[in-house]
Amino acid sequence: MNLDNAPSEQLPCEKSGPAGHSFPLKSFNCERRHGSMSILAGSNSKTWAGAIFVVSVAAVLYFLLPPRDIVVGDSPELITAAAMLGVAHEPGYPLFTMLGHLFSCLSVGSIPFRVNLLSVICHGATVGVIYLTANRLTRSHLAALIAALLLASIRHSGRGRSSQKFFL
Repeated sequence: MNLDNAPSEQLPCEKSGPAGHSFPLKSFNCERRHGSMSILAGSNSKTWAGAIFVVSVAAVLYFLLPPRDIVVGDSPELITAAAMLGVAHEPGYPLFTMLGHLFSCLSVGSIPFRVNLLSVICHGATVGVIYLTANRLTRSHLAALIAALLLASIRHSGRGRSSQKFFL
């Protein structure tokens, strides 16, 4: 697209001024300056390898150690609502309930363990998103790895091991 001879048509990198006047920005090229704006675009295999590594470590850690039974807190109510397609306390968590019901239909372990697997997958995906976001913000694979694994280890300790809706 030629920006020099553009009449009054709105170009992708134009600014609209007052009263509908548009001013072409000749020295500004969106694609050249910013490249692709999507975090998913590009072929940086190091970034994807790091994300896959972090998600794998978190998923193995979470899968080996989730509770096999009901624990205290909201977990019993959420598991029961998911297994029976009921409604948990307000606001009801409909997405967690529907996905939890699908997981309760699996043929692995007890029903609480199956619903806890939904939390394992959601937490693992969250760790991957944190890695990609930290890598995008800092441009450092090491900083992104530390941030993601720190989140994974914090989530693993305490009551985060049970069926929760926070990371969904």
